[in-house]
Amino acid sequence: MSALRLSVLILVAIALFAIACGDGDTKPTDSPAATADSTQTPTATADGKTPGPGETPGATPEPTTPPPTPASVGTPAKAIDKVAEFLNKYKDKEITFEDCHYNPTTFVTDCGAKHGLFAIGPPLVGEDIACSIGLVEDKAEMIRCQVQEPLTSAYFDIQG
Repeated sequence: MSALRLSVLILVAIALFAIACGDGDTKPTDSPAATADSTQTPTATADGKTPGPGETPGATPEPTTPPPTPASVGTPAKAIDKVAEFLNKYKDKEITFEDCHYNPTTFVTDCGAKHGLFAIGPPLVGEDIACSIGLVEDKAEMIRCQVQEPLTSAYFDIQG
């Protein structure tokens, strides 16, 4: 009988220890009601901010890449959705293209002193972007860009 009493005594001691070390919260932790409990007051994080709903104190949010913002300098040039329709208005005219330099950091297309800077929108992202200016009767009408990775091509209507 003493072994049985000793076993019961050990179990009671373990239970009391677990209660003493616990946070006193008797709510189940795996139910939706427990995770969305509105009676709990969030505590401030190390930076002094109180976490919002669904935020874990001290958790670092996953970094996200914001979409690129259009260039702040240069003549605006908007993306052309219907390229064939756009080019059709120049079907009886010759279009010549001259190389430009696209800066993937500033999103500015530099077509030199003769033609100037262009802010294409939306900006292009990718690797090995090559752009050229399309001239009709020596007037700048469009920007054509080719991206190697991912392989795409885009035309932009010069707005100025």
